[in-house]
Amino acid sequence: MNKLMFLLAALSCSLWSAAQFQQVVVEPYTFTNPESLQPDGTITFRVYAEMTSPADFVEGVFAVDGCHPVDISTTTSFFNDEMGFITPAMISQGQYGALPYLEADSWVTIGAENQEAPGAALVQWFPGPDPDAFDNSFGLPLGGSSFILSEGMWFVPVMSPPGMPTGDNNRVLLGQFTTEGELSWTLEGANEVNLTGDVVSLNDYLTFTVGNAACVIGCTEPVACNYDPTANIAVCGACEYTSCQGCTYLGASNFNDQASIDNGSCLFEFENACPADINSDGTVNAGDLLEFLGAFGQTCS
Repeated sequence: MNKLMFLLAALSCSLWSAAQFQQVVVEPYTFTNPESLQPDGTITFRVYAEMTSPADFVEGVFAVDGCHPVDISTTTSFFNDEMGFITPAMISQGQYGALPYLEADSWVTIGAENQEAPGAALVQWFPGPDPDAFDNSFGLPLGGSSFILSEGMWFVPVMSPPGMPTGDNNRVLLGQFTTEGELSWTLEGANEVNLTGDVVSLNDYLTFTVGNAACVIGCTEPVACNYDPTANIAVCGACEYTSCQGCTYLGASNFNDQASIDNGSCLFEFENACPADINSDGTVNAGDLLEFLGAFGQTCS
């Protein structure tokens, strides 16, 4: 039995609530064009994020070094058509008839399934330290190997059409993978949850379970009042910059040793413990008298 294996972290700033993300669904894909052909011995799978509401949003799938690797693996290889692409942005439905294997091409996406889909050109990818990470699996001539991404992402701009759930089940398409190999899966969600499970049949769903100590979620901005140096997953809006404001100047009368952000409130009191030391040499002597006599009789305005 073919299984699908990938290790993903898929969530956006609008999906930090686990209730909005229901489950990941993997289904065999049925071609829409009667002239499309299935490569010998392969099955084409589509992977969806199923959301709670059509008002939810999926921004991207990403890997965080040391926390959320992405590993889409096959024991053989992924099929890539010679006219295919890393995303469906360059794949037109109008080409299916002339290129019978194009509809089986393997790719990653957020929402869009072909060039004609709204916002298809908005699907972008960032390979991180390995510039060939996406090409090695889904591009030509390098494509076909298992997809290993230690740091990087594929994504769409916030609240753009591809990331909006569609259909009765509020789904967002994450990728299409054609292979004849053996696969299985584990998914790790970046919103304080861990997803694990096996595919027993093609209709099985994979759902969230709480866990994953490797990921620390919090404020990752060093200048913020609540900066967490151990955090490796940033939560949108988690950082705050008000509770640690105050006077940070040591010589000020209202210096606050707990403040890390100066708010311009410092007060300085200037006192002269020895007012007769006119020339400020540390002692009261003839020099101070000469300074005084030199200024004696002047009119101060």
